[in-house]
Amino acid sequence: MLNVNTPETRGVAVALQSVTDDLGRGLGPVIVAGFISVLGRQGAFNLSIAGWVPCGVMLCCLMFTMRKDEEQMQQRLAKTATSMLQQIQVTQSSGAGSGAAGAPLSVPADSSSSSSS
Repeated sequence: MLNVNTPETRGVAVALQSVTDDLGRGLGPVIVAGFISVLGRQGAFNLSIAGWVPCGVMLCCLMFTMRKDEEQMQQRLAKTATSMLQQIQVTQSSGAGSGAAGAPLSVPADSSSSSSS
């Protein structure tokens, strides 16, 4: 799951998975209890187990797309990293130390962490 989401959206993806997992654990028994009162014990459990079939089919379908999705994400991340490196190189070659607006600040290697402010 993490390898097919951008770093910016991975937290949301994990949170969504966690919320749905927790909802299933909490509401599942309540829903099954409702099914038992309507369908009886055997019918309720048959219906509940049958709910796993579509889930299994969807997970099996992921098997055919997961590697491709992972490769596409890796290519996208590599392209973004290359673009960012090129942007940094352009910024540095245009005189980063000149104090131009938008230029990154450079800190001399011999500067100490204590300052007299």
